Amino acid sequence: MAGRKRNRPVFPEIGGIVHLEHFNHEVAEHDTATTFYIFGLGFTRDPYQRTDITNMGVNIGLEQFHLPRTGRETPPFYGEIAVVHPDLAFVRARLTQIEGEGRLAGTRFEVLDDGKHDICVRGPHGITMRLIQAGKVPFHQPIGIEHVDIPVAAGKAAGIAEFFRRVMGAPVEEAVIGGETAAVVTYGPFQTVRFRERRMDDYGLYRFHLAYYITGYNAVRARVIELGLAEESDG
Repeated sequence: MAGRKRNRPVFPEIGGIVHLEHFNHEVAEHDTATTFYIFGLGFTRDPYQRTDITNMGVNIGLEQFHLPRTGRETPPFYGEIAVVHPDLAFVRARLTQIEGEGRLAGTRFEVLDDGKHDICVRGPHGITMRLIQAGKVPFHQPIGIEHVDIPVAAGKAAGIAEFFRRVMGAPVEEAVIGGETAAVVTYGPFQTVRFRERRMDDYGLYRFHLAYYITGYNAVRARVIELGLAEESDG
């Protein structure tokens, strides 16, 4: 007798980048970060890593935010981080409480848009986040980072797409998002980084970083060094 067919999720081809693991941004102190990320959004602080006063690891399913404490204001980030979340009703209630009690008064915190299936919020450090109700977009976990938008200068998307195809072996789609030409790079199952061409005065993002896992590390490292895109190191 033939077995019953199971409905299995169809995973996209992920190529050489297998997982988008964390987003790092500086914070002046951790109290504000705790109010927003832990109390407001319902994430959890990692109990094993980055637990001292110099850094803070915030778990979002299989992904994290890393929040090094520097004592200085977070520099501007002009992109967007999208997070799939299992309970937006919880988030709405907590954000309303934060606003009503003035817990983040004097910061850059602001609810920018509250839609039916997502919430767009600017955090107290100026980072724009889009919370998407789980089940409304394809994703492999009930919570996690779904995409990161990074603004780039006009004419750069095609070169970025070629780099990720040629050097990283990652699937890339060239698309138009919100009227902006973009290179949409697969960073993991149902995870993308979208490099969107946008006219801005400042593209300095050197105080932020994304961490991701790759296959064929030594071969990729050799190609990057050969192309003169990085200095050889032991790291």
